[in-house]
Amino acid sequence: MVSFKPARSGSAHIALPAGLVLCGLSALLGAAYKNVFYPALLQAIGFVLLGAAVLAINRYSLPTFIYTVDEETPELLCVHRIVGKKKQTPITADLRLAVSVRMLTAEQHSKPSGARRVNLCLNVFPGKRMAILFRDKGRPTELVLETDDDFFHEIEKRVNAGR
Repeated sequence: MVSFKPARSGSAHIALPAGLVLCGLSALLGAAYKNVFYPALLQAIGFVLLGAAVLAINRYSLPTFIYTVDEETPELLCVHRIVGKKKQTPITADLRLAVSVRMLTAEQHSKPSGARRVNLCLNVFPGKRMAILFRDKGRPTELVLETDDDFFHEIEKRVNAGR
């Protein structure tokens, strides 16, 4: 079994939700003053920011990801999302349907036109990312994963073998 578990880097997974919570609470408290022109608008902004904080916590702070390719089924890439004791497999991708795999750099990070992008990176600002482009029925899909060099070369080898 070939697997990769990205490690957390930086503090953005804590700073982003904390900043959203502080801004949301400030907006809600600011709406309580008498001289505010539109308190309902300020309350709405506060609730939207608190909701965004909950989503950021659920997306970046709580989960860990494990990417695996099993030797019994070498054409399937499984992405496991672990939150506490709960383990989910949000995506199982068939590497035989992959068109290309590439490393995403700061200069070359745009997605193909018309494609949708599914980002399964653990960190808010990941260091190394790879993009696997799938073309099946409908519009193309690009799967973005954090990676190291060994895992990238293994996936690249399996995608090129499937062509």
